[in-house]
Amino acid sequence: MTRTSPAFLVALSLTLLMTLDVRPALAQDAAGAEPSASQVALARRLFADGVRAAEEHRLEDARAAFERSYALSAREVTLLNLAVVLADAGKLVAAAEAYRRFLARADADMETRHGADARWALAGLERRLASVTISARNLQDGDEVRIDDTLIAREGLGLAVPVDPGTHIVDVRRGVRSCARRAIRVSEGGSSDVELDATCPPSPEETARLAADAAAAAEAARLAESGVSPWVWVGSGVGVLVVAAAVIAIVFLAQPEPLAPFVGNLGPGTIALP
Repeated sequence: MTRTSPAFLVALSLTLLMTLDVRPALAQDAAGAEPSASQVALARRLFADGVRAAEEHRLEDARAAFERSYALSAREVTLLNLAVVLADAGKLVAAAEAYRRFLARADADMETRHGADARWALAGLERRLASVTISARNLQDGDEVRIDDTLIAREGLGLAVPVDPGTHIVDVRRGVRSCARRAIRVSEGGSSDVELDATCPPSPEETARLAADAAAAAEAARLAESGVSPWVWVGSGVGVLVVAAAVIAIVFLAQPEPLAPFVGNLGPGTIALP
C-alpha cells in the first residue's frame, strides 16, 4: 500500500518553520488568541523535538511534541507534521482529521506548497479507514455506548463509525457495570456490524433485595393458604409483647422496698436488725 513519507513532509516543514516569520501578529493559538513571544519560542523548540523524534521513528514522542507545539502556537505546518506522524503510527482517524483541519486552515502560501500533497494523503487514508456500525436493544436512559474509550452518541447508532483498523471493544455501560461487551477486529477498508442486547443482569444489591422480597411473598402465601391472615400473626406478636411488658412491670412493683439505714443512737449507716 502507498503511505505518505513522513521524512519528506517533516524535512520540508522544518525548512519552512526556520524561514517563516513567526511574529505574534501572524500566528494565533488554537483558541484564536495571539501567542506571546515566549510561547512562540517554546513552540519552535517543541516542533524541533517532534521533527527529531519522527526522524528517529519515536512516533509517540513526536506526536506529543507536535501536539504541545500546536497548542502553544497553532501553525498549519505543525498540524501537517502531526497528521504525518499520526498516520505513520496507525492512528488513521486522527490523522485524517488533522489533514482536514490543515486544509481548512491553510493560507494561500501553505495551500500552494502542501495543499496537493495533503489532499493526496487524505484520500489514501480515507480508503484505509475501517468502520463499525452498532445497533443496541433495550437501552435505558443514561446508558453509554462506547468503542474503546470513545463515546458514541445515540444519533450515531445505526451509522458507520470510522475506526482505525485492528481490534476494538464495543461496550454498553450502565453506571459502572458493563451490560453488553463485544470484541471485534476490522481490517483496512473493512467494516463490521455489531448488534448488542443491553439487558443488564441485576447487581448484587438488587439480587439480595429481590430474594428478600420473594421470601416475604412466599411466607405471606403460606400463611394465606393456612387460613390465617398475616395480620393476625402480627397482632399476636404485638399482644405477646404487651403481656410480657405487663408481667415485668408487676414483678418490678412487687419487690419489697430496700431497708433504710438506722439513724438512731448507733449512728448513721448502721444496719437495722430484723
